[in-house]
Amino acid sequence: MTKILDGFHYKAAMIIEDQYFKDLVAFLLSKLKSFGCPIPDKGFKDYKEYEAWRNLYWKISESIQTSKNYQTQLSKIKTEKGLKSFRQDKLPPLFKIYIKEIVNYYKIKEEYQKYFEEFFFNYIFFNKGYYPHPNFTISWKKNKKTNENELYVRVFGHTTKEDIVKNWDIIKEEKKLLNGWLGKNKSRNDFKRDLEIYKFYKTLSQDKDVKRGKEENIYRARRMDEKISAMMVDKHGDLTWENIRKIINRMKRLDKEFVTSKETI
Repeated sequence: MTKILDGFHYKAAMIIEDQYFKDLVAFLLSKLKSFGCPIPDKGFKDYKEYEAWRNLYWKISESIQTSKNYQTQLSKIKTEKGLKSFRQDKLPPLFKIYIKEIVNYYKIKEEYQKYFEEFFFNYIFFNKGYYPHPNFTISWKKNKKTNENELYVRVFGHTTKEDIVKNWDIIKEEKKLLNGWLGKNKSRNDFKRDLEIYKFYKTLSQDKDVKRGKEENIYRARRMDEKISAMMVDKHGDLTWENIRKIINRMKRLDKEFVTSKETI
């Protein structure tokens, strides 16, 4: 994340110096403290600390809502307005509503609201007086011509080479979803052996002595995979019929993977 001193930054700086903003944030912090879930004066050190606080916040809220006293009082309220007022008074404040209220009060344009909300969230909870701009973004798009998903890494004017290098592990994880991922580039040391076995299988399959079975083909009263295993043992060592079957199935899939079933003219 990068700190950029642009127009957005200075507009937000104007707002946090305004008295309405100061009063509303002070009220929010005071109310959170009164419910036993205060925010540190200098904000949380990191997101992990914030997460622990948020768990406490919801635990306190849940404890109040499930209490007998709360349920008794709640059952006596009949109007929607009364329910809203009761919850605001009896439960820890929903801080996101306060942040939304700030954005609405200062009439922030809709396309900028998300950024200002994040700015105020970071200011209130982490004591950061700037919007943390991402150094790059990752997105996926479908190529209409190839029908393949494509990975895009967007860089900004402030992006540096170090930003990409330091976060390469994140990009690397996304890359694994690409069709041509280099991680699939694995040498098959036994490919020539497997191809020889597959060719032999195809030749043997055309022999008039082969009988087609439901589970396996029979060649002269012997299963074909056993026959191939026996014939290849001198050249390739002890290949069990299970291995022979796996090799043949793997080569069959490879043989058909890039081939269309449609007839060509």
